[in-house]
Amino acid sequence: MKAAVAMWWDIAPEIRTEWEEWHSHEHMPERLSIPGFLRGTRYVAVSGAPSYFVLYEAADLSVITSGPYLERLNNPTPWSQKMMPHHRNMVARYASCARGGAAASPPSWALRARSSAARCPRADRA
Repeated sequence: MKAAVAMWWDIAPEIRTEWEEWHSHEHMPERLSIPGFLRGTRYVAVSGAPSYFVLYEAADLSVITSGPYLERLNNPTPWSQKMMPHHRNMVARYASCARGGAAASPPSWALRARSSAARCPRADRA
């Protein structure tokens, strides 16, 4: 794994059940069917906000910044169109992995915030 999309957000309690069905049975499988997506993990806060954190891991940065991913991102399914407005306070960040100088050193991650002009297309809808 050399890249990731990390996202945080809240979901209103009244839509949470349907949202979790959508995310588990349509959205996550759809993302993981994109070539180069390796794994997706969703975390739910026990308390506080944001209530959700999702990490999608990818083979490299090009997987999450072009091609099939952007095609899905820019052409959401009807159910996705229904669910996306319910994401509150959403933050999405792209990350790439770099190894340190020593061959045995663990990878390190840098989440870089970009200005809105430099963001990947439609990054608010990852």
